[in-house]
Amino acid sequence: MKNAIAMLMFSAWSLSATAADAVQCDVPNKTYSSIDLKCPLQGAEQPLRYRFKVGFSGGHDDTQADLVALDGTALAGCDEGSKTHLFGEEGEVSLECTVTVPAGLKDKPPLELRVKWTHCDYMEHSFTREAL
Repeated sequence: MKNAIAMLMFSAWSLSATAADAVQCDVPNKTYSSIDLKCPLQGAEQPLRYRFKVGFSGGHDDTQADLVALDGTALAGCDEGSKTHLFGEEGEVSLECTVTVPAGLKDKPPLELRVKWTHCDYMEHSFTREAL
């Protein structure tokens, strides 16, 4: 029953991401406790916001998850207000990084990141683009 509720919650979370354009990320590596992603950041005539979100289930007092660079250092380039770390959060939890690309800017280097987690279950990730 608990898993059914978790799946319903994440289905609703996924549906909310469809209001923006979904963008496909490359997944060069995935293990039982991490996933590496390379997500393209394309420029356009209008400003764009890219949103990377990853969800987990089963969070409890010693749950930890992080968004970091592929080399394990702090992830640079996320907008202020992004949530790149969590610890000890209960239930369905998530991390998020938003990146704003100004109007008229050429493509930026891809968002390359590693998602790491312990004491929770990775559910899914999404990467979306929306005009501002």
